[in-house]
Amino acid sequence: MKTIEQLNAEHAANLAKLEAEHNIAARAPIQPDRCMVVKLSEKAWLTYKVESLWQAIAVMQKFEPLPFNEYKGTFTRFEPEPVNREGECKSGPYIAQIRVHHGEGFGPCVKMFFFVQLGEDICKVICDLQRGYDSTFWQYGAHFVANDRGRKRQLNGKRYIAGDYIANRQLSAMMDKVTTWGTGCDKSAEHSYSIMADNESGDWLDARLRLENLASLMHGDKPEQ
Repeated sequence: MKTIEQLNAEHAANLAKLEAEHNIAARAPIQPDRCMVVKLSEKAWLTYKVESLWQAIAVMQKFEPLPFNEYKGTFTRFEPEPVNREGECKSGPYIAQIRVHHGEGFGPCVKMFFFVQLGEDICKVICDLQRGYDSTFWQYGAHFVANDRGRKRQLNGKRYIAGDYIANRQLSAMMDKVTTWGTGCDKSAEHSYSIMADNESGDWLDARLRLENLASLMHGDKPEQ
């Protein structure tokens, strides 16, 4: 059984976290659907639910995005240089990334994210394009190719089909870098598609035009305001 002191300490910690999240959200130019303080290199995640890449770009235009790089250390991370704790810079600078999860775990979902500075805090802004098992964003998906040799395998009582997800051709062609993670079967995979900033300063006029071309391809013409 927890003691009163333990409960009071947990309550104080939760209240401090909630106050920090409200303070960060208040600095954003538009109110997020969710703000969560995280124990990562960035201070918090601000999440916006959007219905298309067009809306994600509109959210991005409300901010001043920070350039970020790919760093490889113990893990591969995409983050701004000021918060890089370890790892060698392998590529960049980027201004935005579209991440597509397939199957179990985090998927299926489609997100676009970028980084911003709110006051003294560097935060990640996540535009949540899709979450759940519908076909609204099928055009972002990857094609699964089964392994002809030993196709099926058993793991934890479940049957899996061995093979790999092949990165989306349209996203691969229009973005600058593709990062792939997979389990070697049909149940789960992730592809990240990063687009370069125009320069080291993080300008993104050209990148915005390229994202708009991608939005037009994926969702049709830009909706009228």
